[in-house]
Amino acid sequence: MDVWNHVGFSKITLKPLWDYIQVNNIPVHNNPQLHMASIQMYSSNPHWPWIESYLRSNNKRWISDTIFSKEELQQAQWMYVRSEWVTGYPQPMDGFGYETITYTREDHCKDCGIGLEQVDCFRMTKAPSWDRRHFFSLFWVSDELFVSEAVKNAFCTDGITGVEFIPVKNKSGTKEFEGIFQLRIHHVLEEGLILDERTIRSTTVCDKCGRRKSWGNDGVMLQFKRQIFDNAPDIVKTGDNFGVAGNKSSERRIVISQKVYQCIVKHNLGKNLMFYPIELV
Repeated sequence: MDVWNHVGFSKITLKPLWDYIQVNNIPVHNNPQLHMASIQMYSSNPHWPWIESYLRSNNKRWISDTIFSKEELQQAQWMYVRSEWVTGYPQPMDGFGYETITYTREDHCKDCGIGLEQVDCFRMTKAPSWDRRHFFSLFWVSDELFVSEAVKNAFCTDGITGVEFIPVKNKSGTKEFEGIFQLRIHHVLEEGLILDERTIRSTTVCDKCGRRKSWGNDGVMLQFKRQIFDNAPDIVKTGDNFGVAGNKSSERRIVISQKVYQCIVKHNLGKNLMFYPIELV
């Protein structure tokens, strides 16, 4: 396990950081015209402790992602997944009109974002250019995956349970795109996230609806109660909601079994998928 960090910064505002990078010959993406620069560095890099301390002392934020080893992934009974490839917006996007068409808002809380329930197909403006990729997400919709026909065939052949492959339509809803499917997940687990300060960065209870959403720390596995996975199919969604405090959006995590991971690896379908093992307690 390691943590990948992306830091974008002003060379003028954070001149000591820029000087440190130059003195230590750290690879950097430099934009002279905008006086901006960015670095990508793992937390295991010997230079990271100084950089992290400097950023924190100046109240600067950066993007982080936890990277797990092949051995850790092979040993995990369950893991949650997300797609690095995010493309397109759900339609119609004006005024978030897709929410009215694709979801029911009967149980939706506008303050925290929890409670949208899907009732119709997603719509897009155009089909993606797959290249060698097989999974993608839409902007604004991080807890749904859309897949190629190769994924559909592999999952059906290997007997993956818990999913339905439903079509994706054009913006007007009059035509279905060929070779694009939403990975429709019907089984939602009971709430079972372990609220430990070592693994959870923040937990917020909505003042309006009383429901909870949490956000995990980087570099650790999320912990869940083991019993919530009893008799679960191969692909599920968490009953727990995730999101940053103060943000009016929420998501459930998509969780897959080791069987699904092995299927993806065997058929070479995981080019742009990120896998995060979870710990059962």
